[in-house]
Amino acid sequence: MFDTEAIPETAPTDPVADRAERHGRVLQELTDLGMNLARAVSAQAADADPATAHALALDFARIARAVRQTVALEAKLADDRQTSLAERAQHRQREADAQARRRRTRIESLVERAIDAEASGSEADNLYEDLRERLEDADDLAGFHDRPLPEIVALICKHLGVTPPLVLWNDADWGIESEAAPPEAVEGAVGRPISEPFEAPLPDP
Repeated sequence: MFDTEAIPETAPTDPVADRAERHGRVLQELTDLGMNLARAVSAQAADADPATAHALALDFARIARAVRQTVALEAKLADDRQTSLAERAQHRQREADAQARRRRTRIESLVERAIDAEASGSEADNLYEDLRERLEDADDLAGFHDRPLPEIVALICKHLGVTPPLVLWNDADWGIESEAAPPEAVEGAVGRPISEPFEAPLPDP
């Protein structure tokens, strides 16, 4: 029988990184070859007659220029690689920040829906303010950006003393396609205990 477990898992390769590494190795080898040639020519010139020494000096100058150009190209490729890595990291961070903003906006919208269903006037205003303060504090709590969105909504509603909106049962209206409804979120929506999604509790108002 074919044993699939015997096949080691391999991490996905980055074509850009592989190419940069390959180019770096080629340039390093060219630099080493150029330096070896320069040393050989220098050694020959030390014992050569004037005419031969002059010719060897020209050879040395050409080799030295080629080595300098290779080293400069190697440095440029390294700088370009660092710039590319930095730009990709910044892009990933911007995407993560945008996702976090969309997630927070969706959480806020769902909890506001729960507030609107049960409060009005100054009471609703106080709950809105409490919600925003809790969201700002929760941004720094471990797990806030990792736990399922419905579970977080249910927990915040629990702390605010309002009933989670029934939309938590509708996975098409969460606004985060990659998340699935956890059983504990639905249980929380009907008043039964839910699991805490954070390592620290949300602060009291």
